[in-house]
Amino acid sequence: MLLFVLAASCAWSAAGEVSTTEGRWSGIASPVDGAVTVYRGIPYAKPPLGALRWAAPVRPGAWQGVRKADEFGQPCWQRLVPETSIYSRGSMQVSEDCLTLNLWTRPAAELRPVMVWFHGGANTSGHGNSLIFDGTRLAQKGVVVVNVNYRLGPMGFFAHPALTAESQSASSGNYGLLDQTAALEWVQRNVAAFGGDPNRVTIFGQSAGAFDVCLLMASPLAKGLMHRVIAHSGTCLNVNTTLEVAEREGQSVAAHLATQTSAQVSPVPQRELEQLRANTPEEIMAAVDAVGAAPGTPIVDGWVVPQAPVAAFGAGRYNRIPLITGIVSDEFRGLGEAMSEMTREQYEAEVRERFGERADDVLATYESIADVSPREALRKISTHSFFGAPTRLLARLLTQGQTPAYVYHFSHPTAVFSLYIPERPEHEVPGGPRALGAYHSGDLAYHFNNVGVVGLHWQPWDRRLADMISDYWVNFARNGDPNGEGLPRWPRYTSKDLVQEFGATVTPVLNPPHREYDVFEAILAGEME
Repeated sequence: MLLFVLAASCAWSAAGEVSTTEGRWSGIASPVDGAVTVYRGIPYAKPPLGALRWAAPVRPGAWQGVRKADEFGQPCWQRLVPETSIYSRGSMQVSEDCLTLNLWTRPAAELRPVMVWFHGGANTSGHGNSLIFDGTRLAQKGVVVVNVNYRLGPMGFFAHPALTAESQSASSGNYGLLDQTAALEWVQRNVAAFGGDPNRVTIFGQSAGAFDVCLLMASPLAKGLMHRVIAHSGTCLNVNTTLEVAEREGQSVAAHLATQTSAQVSPVPQRELEQLRANTPEEIMAAVDAVGAAPGTPIVDGWVVPQAPVAAFGAGRYNRIPLITGIVSDEFRGLGEAMSEMTREQYEAEVRERFGERADDVLATYESIADVSPREALRKISTHSFFGAPTRLLARLLTQGQTPAYVYHFSHPTAVFSLYIPERPEHEVPGGPRALGAYHSGDLAYHFNNVGVVGLHWQPWDRRLADMISDYWVNFARNGDPNGEGLPRWPRYTSKDLVQEFGATVTPVLNPPHREYDVFEAILAGEME
């Protein structure tokens, strides 16, 4: 083992040159800290173009000489988010040629834990190149950080009977998840050369990225590729779209595309795929919109995702590795920022449409909030039903299977800033920079310890909190337990429902919305039967 460590250390030249299984790369000094080297835009698979569109990723080819990893790869194809949104990525060049990763590391005498990040964005937008995801400050604390770009929207999640027939796995649709698996395979092959330990890989993600790391936890294809999981603001327990349903949506998209080009849908599967692959991403997205398909929905395809995750976790069929998971207390104040105030009648109609025979229980639980603001009640309902209750249920299912889980509740109001646009660090909202409370994605700067690197209006407690949270994350990546010297004790999750509160203080508390979660958890639990 000592010889292996020394060999990995020596593979790193003074110029930041590293040998991978495909060829040699040279990195550059991180703009945040010159002692950290960053490698940008490394391809982990061939471009998914032509016949490789809607196909499992293929390992990149080898080359001679040294390539410079000094520029980020292009974000995967996506529709741009409007500039008025707090989640706008700004103007950017997007491409189907996008299967790249970025890596941050610094020299050390021993192999360090690896943290692999999968960004959020509903699996329809986003990228790992943003300054908020810069891995420098985590690398300073002793880990190797990898950020991954993966196929999105209808390029990454599109099923069709002809694709299923073409596939050796008799499935189709989860290409974005296959990309993530391919990136983890690249890490296993190569990360030791960058000083990373392939036996201590933590995958972490937020929002859709959290859904995805949860799905990888439930996927046999990812077994052995990661050893710990951190899921921020999301789990996969709500994923239940079947391959049959997704294939029907794909057929509807194909039929609509045919009407736009006056072409007949070929009865020969290979010819039909050629027709589909000849369309531009813009044309495909327009057809998705026209038929009302869901463009970024992971699929229970029988291969990548063998069964509905809520059933898989309930039956103990998952990769049994430690988990950190949690939510922010005001998820839908950000996601529902544009929501207008509504009448009580409108609010009750919405709740009844969502929850059917359980609506009376939901309305009774949130009555006092609705008396003041039906809009705020609906935001809380959305936060608790979509994020909070599934998160707690996932922790409970892992605990039943004797798998370590640690749960947090982030309630500290965060400054509202543009996550992806460095030249526009502040996003104004009515009521001041922290008026949205602990809103969806507002915690990202804390997880990467990038408070001060991005955004404005930071206070000393923001910096201290970010330092503590990132310490917890690095400790967890190191040994599967977030606790360490100088940090408040974080208890492992049990039936007592204690979670680590990240608020005005950092301390274990009874899960604050535990009574509200009970209503929605009963609905989720029924789906396991």
